[in-house]
Amino acid sequence: MREFDGKFFNFRPDTVTHIFKRFCPKHKLHDLRHTFATNCLAAKFSMKVVQKWLGHSDFETTANTYSHVTEEITTAEAELFNQYEKTKKPTQIK
Repeated sequence: MREFDGKFFNFRPDTVTHIFKRFCPKHKLHDLRHTFATNCLAAKFSMKVVQKWLGHSDFETTANTYSHVTEEITTAEAELFNQYEKTKKPTQIK
C-alpha cells in the first residue's frame, strides 16, 4: 500500500488555470480576484473585510489595485448624493 503524501488529487498546480483558459481565453484566472473585489465594493462590503478575504497585508492594495469603480457604482453614489441634497436643510454661510 502507498504511503499517503497529503495530496488528494493527482494533477499539476496549474491545471485549474488551463481549464479556465479554455472557457475564458481572453482572461486570466487571477482576474477573478479583481472582479470579486469590485463586486464587493458595489455591494458596499467593508474593504477591510475584503482585504482579509483576499489575503492582502496592505489595505491600499485591496482598495486601489483590486477594486475598481464602475459606471454603475458612480451612478448609484450620485443618486444617493442627489437624495441627500433634496432632504438636507439649507445652511447659511457666515
